[in-house]
Amino acid sequence: MEVKGMRPLRRLSLLIGLLLLGGSLYMLLLQVREAVVSAHAYACYQVQRLESTPSDLQGHEVVVRAEHLFVDGNPRLTLLPGSRRALLFLTDRRRGTTRMALVEMTGGEQQTSWVFRIALVSQNGALREESFKYSERAQPEYRMVLVRLVVPEDIGFTNSSLVLMPSLVYPILFPWSTLGAGVVVSLLALFWRRENVSTAMSTGGA
Repeated sequence: MEVKGMRPLRRLSLLIGLLLLGGSLYMLLLQVREAVVSAHAYACYQVQRLESTPSDLQGHEVVVRAEHLFVDGNPRLTLLPGSRRALLFLTDRRRGTTRMALVEMTGGEQQTSWVFRIALVSQNGALREESFKYSERAQPEYRMVLVRLVVPEDIGFTNSSLVLMPSLVYPILFPWSTLGAGVVVSLLALFWRRENVSTAMSTGGA
């Protein structure tokens, strides 16, 4: 027979085990998602910082001077004074094309309120400008590849699970140790139940 009080304890153990499993698996899924998205983005795009300006793009001169972006001597974009910015070559490995990219952080005090601007100069000299919020950084993928070069702290494509500062608590205790503990506790609770059922059946048969 099952000792009085054992059934609630078994249920509590199973609940604890499942909670540990659920929380750990959720964090691991976030890590896997971030790793896959990041790897795909860097497989598609390559960036190269410009050591000096002006720079040549298929015969078109691109230069940042006096808080302006000039293309072929014409001011095409006004920049914010003192803003965090970078001028780079952006290569799309899938299409085999290279564009000049100027990425600029244009506003926001807190991470979630950051605002960015990207100006892309094509090989024909045409300029396309886009502004977006921090929450819109992941798509198209080249956005995140570029904005990582101007932000004051490391950020992830979809979440921060892979950029958190490693410590004893994360990721050693959570999620890896809690995942193992969840598996052990859950299996013990289930095994406990089966043993009790087997014992009850044997007793009844006798």
